[in-house]
Amino acid sequence: MHSFKARTAQADVHLDQATAALRSQLRRMIAAEGTDRTPDWSTLRIWGPFEVFSQRGEIRYEYRGLVDTSRTAVPSRALAG
Repeated sequence: MHSFKARTAQADVHLDQATAALRSQLRRMIAAEGTDRTPDWSTLRIWGPFEVFSQRGEIRYEYRGLVDTSRTAVPSRALAG
């Protein structure tokens, strides 16, 4: 099993938006690796919000996410030949 982690910062405290952003980012990271791994969303863990400052000094709310992956199963039809 392989794990991937990501983070996102939002202007407001909004768990649903942060979760969508993290899932999207994690999906891209896993696809960019170019392996046969897929995210196991049942293992998704999210922490936050944490108050952080942007480069302009504005308060942002950071969320962090971690997901495990599993290998993509080969369909039984493909194995049959």
